[in-house]
Amino acid sequence: MSESLDESKVRSAEQIEHDLQRTREEMIATVNELANRLDPKTLAKDAAEQARDKVTTAAQTAQEKAQNALHAASEALSDIRERAEHTVEKAKAGDRKALTTLGSVALAGLCAFTLLLHRKK
Repeated sequence: MSESLDESKVRSAEQIEHDLQRTREEMIATVNELANRLDPKTLAKDAAEQARDKVTTAAQTAQEKAQNALHAASEALSDIRERAEHTVEKAKAGDRKALTTLGSVALAGLCAFTLLLHRKK
């Protein structure tokens, strides 16, 4: 059996050199890209960007939580004010339960004030 070369698969020296040159250029580009990715300045810049993004996200989350807490506190305070005004109106009308509630609140306030005065001494 004799082996014959398929002439369509035979490459000229010029084609081989061209392929080698193209492969060299691709390898050089790959090595340059890897060197750029591993450059300490690039790594530091990327780390700084990631840290900045995390801090920004954390700050935004904290701000949203603070705003939600402020809103909830404002609503609670508004509710307490409305209940206090309602209790005062009922006390003015002579409602014994409302009068007792206001007396208890006044006594608690007086106790708290007295404790604060004694702590300062």
